Amino acid sequence: MGDIAVTVAIRIGLGAALLTLVSPLQAAPVDTAGASRCETRAYLNDPDPKGTNVRAAPNGKAAVIGQLPPRAPMPGDDSEIVGVEFEIAGSKDGWLLVHNPDRGSFKGPGWIYGGLVSGTIGGRQLLASPAGNAKVLAELHHAGETGVGPDSFEVMQVHACQGRFVEVTIRLAPSIAPYPGLPKQPMRGWVRKLCSTQLTTCDPS
Repeated sequence: MGDIAVTVAIRIGLGAALLTLVSPLQAAPVDTAGASRCETRAYLNDPDPKGTNVRAAPNGKAAVIGQLPPRAPMPGDDSEIVGVEFEIAGSKDGWLLVHNPDRGSFKGPGWIYGGLVSGTIGGRQLLASPAGNAKVLAELHHAGETGVGPDSFEVMQVHACQGRFVEVTIRLAPSIAPYPGLPKQPMRGWVRKLCSTQLTTCDPS
C-alpha cells in the first residue's frame, strides 16, 4: 500500500520565462509502452485483506498510483465473498492494465499483477494462440454423468490478453472428477472469452 500521489502544477509567467512548481506528491504517469490492446473483464482474487496496489508501470517496483479494495461479502448476501470486478484494456509481461472497477475510489488506468486476477471462462476450448483457428490444447467441456463446462475450470492466473482473447493458467475444480482426454494440469493457453462473473456462468456469445 502507499499514498496516492497528487499532481499540482502552477505556471507563472515571468517575461519570456515560465516557472513550474510541482508538488512533491507528483503522480507518476501510467506507462503503456509496448502493451497489448484488449477488451475483456475479470475480477480480483488477491487474498490480502489490505487490498491490492495499482502501479504506474507493469512491474513490482513502479510507483503506486491507487488501490483496489479487498474481497468482501456480496451486498445482500454475507455468505458470498466476492472480489472487485474491472475492465482490462491491455497487458505486458504478466501484468494487466485495468480500469473502471466496480468498487473503490480508483478509476484507472493502472497496472496489477495477473497472478492476482481470475475470471470465469466463456469459451469451450483452450487454444495455443489468440486466434479462432488456433490449435486446440484441451476441450473444456465433457458430456459425462456430471456434465463439465468451461465454468468448471478455475482461472489461477491471467497472463495476457489480445482483443477478446485471454491467456490463462487453469485447472479443473477439485470437486469435479477428471474426464478422458484432459491433459495434465494445470494447463496454460488462450480462451476466447473471460467474464468477471463470480457466481454465475459466462455467456459464450
